[in-house]
Amino acid sequence: MLAQLLDEDVLAPLGGKHLEYRIGFELIAHSGRRPGEICNLAADCLRYEEEPAPDGGKQRRPVLRYLREKPPSKWLSLPINQDAADLIEAQQQRLQARFPNTKLGKLALLPRRKCNPTGRL
Repeated sequence: MLAQLLDEDVLAPLGGKHLEYRIGFELIAHSGRRPGEICNLAADCLRYEEEPAPDGGKQRRPVLRYLREKPPSKWLSLPINQDAADLIEAQQQRLQARFPNTKLGKLALLPRRKCNPTGRL
């Protein structure tokens, strides 16, 4: 079922005018987080943690940092796949182009289009 929802033909209509909706939908599908948790992500929500690699070295693993909605709310880190990390990184680049004088930590990952000149909402 999830593969059908993430099919490019299904997602394509969201890509042009409503790109943030598509990104949000894909992040919900990849992470299993609630819509409210995805909508409230900060733009700097992507982290990389090092873990032991099978060859004895170290490898970087993408991690989503988010605020859990259910009480008690607290900051959690969730390992995510590289597809989700690529979505976030591309969105971060769009945000930096749209709000060039604001640090990522001050922006929302999926900012409102209206009544949000600073990108914080």
